[in-house]
Amino acid sequence: MLARLPETLDPLRYAEAGRILEGRIAIAKMRRLATLLHEAAGEAEVALNFGVDLDGTRNVQGTIKAAVVLICQRCLAPMTLPVRVSVSLGVVGSEAEAERLSGHYDPLLVGEDPVSLTELVEDELILALPVVACHELGGCHAAQTDQQEPVTDDERPNPFAVLEQLKRD
Repeated sequence: MLARLPETLDPLRYAEAGRILEGRIAIAKMRRLATLLHEAAGEAEVALNFGVDLDGTRNVQGTIKAAVVLICQRCLAPMTLPVRVSVSLGVVGSEAEAERLSGHYDPLLVGEDPVSLTELVEDELILALPVVACHELGGCHAAQTDQQEPVTDDERPNPFAVLEQLKRD
């Protein structure tokens, strides 16, 4: 386990060595994720285990946890959403290897360049965000204001009243 998380890493080498990474990454460092959030505050808690499974597949297993602030699309108020991602990546060097991965791994395609740990964590968090963020039922500001009495047809003005007036004239 490392005391400080590295900026970049070589997943193949880390898997062969059986490395464990635990630490925190500031959400503000994740620029693509920050553009999807109401505010880029807080940190992502990272716990990743690199290894080789019985089939010889180099892999990354672990969890990423963060509390992100989004805008509720129902009431347009900020909301904090706890996100917990289970990471299960198979480290591959080509598209052909990715197609041969077992079903419980998502591919992590690597080349000769080192992989940015921040970008890897950021990708996983982006994939975990909801398509439409909303408070839970009962916790939304809009749900509380929408519980007014419905307007009946007798109370609603007739849109053809103006035409009726013109007909009389």
